[in-house]
Amino acid sequence: MRSLTARMLACFAVILAVPAALMVFAFGLPAQYGQTYLAALGDKRDALAGAEGRRIVVAGGSGAAFGLRCDLLEEALPGYSAVNFGLYAGLGTTVMLDLAQPLLRAGDIVVFSPEQSAQTLSTYFSAQAMWQAADGRPELLRALGPDYLGALAGSFPAFAGAKAQLFRDGSAPAGEGVYARSSFNAYGDIDCPGRERNGMPGGCDPNLTVSFDPALPSEDFFGKVNSFTAICREKGVTVYYRFCPMNAAAVPAEELERLEEYLACLQDRLDCDVLGRPSQAVM
Repeated sequence: MRSLTARMLACFAVILAVPAALMVFAFGLPAQYGQTYLAALGDKRDALAGAEGRRIVVAGGSGAAFGLRCDLLEEALPGYSAVNFGLYAGLGTTVMLDLAQPLLRAGDIVVFSPEQSAQTLSTYFSAQAMWQAADGRPELLRALGPDYLGALAGSFPAFAGAKAQLFRDGSAPAGEGVYARSSFNAYGDIDCPGRERNGMPGGCDPNLTVSFDPALPSEDFFGKVNSFTAICREKGVTVYYRFCPMNAAAVPAEELERLEEYLACLQDRLDCDVLGRPSQAVM
């Protein structure tokens, strides 16, 4: 009997050792993703927390990160501090709203400007990208609600293992080209040498054409944005939807015929006002 008990205790010890080791890898080791593009998420949240007075917060993916000059925005709208809270469509776009929401206060304006694609116009969320963005900044994870816990838990072992391997090999990534933490300025704008040369051969990716199908935004996308808008309204925060700048070379001619129909769909389904028209964003 004593032998059986000892074996059971040994089994429990082994079982508990695995998650304990993963926790040490994830939270005990030095940050391994701290200089990557995703690591700028913590800097952006710091910029939002530290911005004084009334703020204009532009949230979205890399289209916002690359497509905004906050200094010019502040010049055009005196009395506001501008914060670029756009990062990466591969992380998700609506998660940026959830990350910003606790830091918003009365008088703020949020401009939500996602890219025009099925993924960004949904509640898509990459837990693996979030773990990397929060490496060394666990408070970013605490800003997320229970809806994210399942995805984060499922991707945790892979993240912890990959981080341990990077630490063992001394091969922490430092970012690539303009896609690095160091490429952002204090506003959260991409502002670095080489930005002007960050283009695609031929001007656009022929496999990523822009659609204005009114069915493109998902139901859960509208639900998330409208829920966020309702929370903001109670806090005295105004929310707008803005079309992200789009490359005209990536817009098929037949899609241009659906611009007004698409705009009408957004105006009907969103509980916030839409800034401008999609034709103004096709550049």
